Amino acid sequence: MASTESLIAIFEAITQNLQRDQQSLNTLDRDDGDSGDNMVYNFALVTQTLRKVITQERVADVGAALSQAAQALQEQGKGATAPIYAAGFQDAASELKGKDSFDLGDLMPLLQALLGGMQKAN
Repeated sequence: MASTESLIAIFEAITQNLQRDQQSLNTLDRDDGDSGDNMVYNFALVTQTLRKVITQERVADVGAALSQAAQALQEQGKGATAPIYAAGFQDAASELKGKDSFDLGDLMPLLQALLGGMQKAN
């Protein structure tokens, strides 16, 4: 079993990839051209929240950490997609509630819950 810090590493990698593609994502936004900026901001916010909750506050419950990330998105997220992401993170929090570690086997349930929450919010 991997530690909950594996969860942080996943979102760090996602954020880095979004940063790399930020300008391309902005060009896809026909409205105000800031979709890439908002995605980078929101996933950096998730990563920072997870890092704070897991490493500084020592919360070992993956679901509780994801719930905090959902709350951060609700309160501080940018763009119209922030509440949609927040819904996905809240579903993922419910799916992984009580787990004190995060490993490869948890990745698919995490992704399914994130997508399911986003679909419901849409």
